[in-house]
Amino acid sequence: MPDRPSSPADLPRFDALHAESRVRGAEMITAFIEAPLPLVCATVEIHAEACGCVIVRRMRLEPGAPDAGHALWVYDISNTRLQRELLLADPAMAHALPCRLVLHDLFGVVTAVTPAPMQVWARWSLMPEVGRIAGEMQALLRQLLRHLHPARHMGGAP
Repeated sequence: MPDRPSSPADLPRFDALHAESRVRGAEMITAFIEAPLPLVCATVEIHAEACGCVIVRRMRLEPGAPDAGHALWVYDISNTRLQRELLLADPAMAHALPCRLVLHDLFGVVTAVTPAPMQVWARWSLMPEVGRIAGEMQALLRQLLRHLHPARHMGGAP
């Protein structure tokens, strides 16, 4: 695992971040936001309901020492109607719920990343209806990420 950059000068440029999002592949929807993490978190919380989503749980994680400033936020996000439809179509898909959105900050550039339901759910289920449901959930997640401006969206272009 590469060392964490020690200063903003060590940060990759947006084109390098774009390349990183391509490495993550089409299975992830990624956005890079040039804003403070608390502001991005507040924006997620304000716009989730407007996008048809419910924040089921949010948690702050500290990957380093608590005073190191390397916090990240994890949001479990759902849509009640789509969740019900998914579980009726394929009860085994319960392990995919709720959707997870991760926000982490590195020197003022927040990365927002979530698995792309259309890519992941369709691979996990043989039920044809799951693809339609995944498409609707992915559209809601992309809509939510669009609210995180100013942003440069990458990886599946929300």
